[in-house]
Amino acid sequence: MSLPMIGLEKEGYLRGHADGHADGHAEGHAEGHAEGHAEGHAEALQQVVLRLLKRKFDPLSDALEAQVVALSPSLLLSLSEALLDFTTSADLQAWLQEHA
Repeated sequence: MSLPMIGLEKEGYLRGHADGHADGHAEGHAEGHAEGHAEGHAEALQQVVLRLLKRKFDPLSDALEAQVVALSPSLLLSLSEALLDFTTSADLQAWLQEHA
């Protein structure tokens, strides 16, 4: 059986609880913000690469588009440079087979 808290003990407990809650909230907010920023950046990169590929190889097949969408941000960045040298969609297919 626990004894009831008195005076300073209760005040310290409440202050510690409030501080812990505020710290946890701030940390969670910062992590969520960073994660959201990274996801937004990756999505924007994906959209730019797809737009470039569609402009170069209109129409871009659904299968190729799905493969591009599945790429990691670092591979999307590599593809954004490599696609400048592509002359046919076969070049894109070969790149995806080699890197995906």
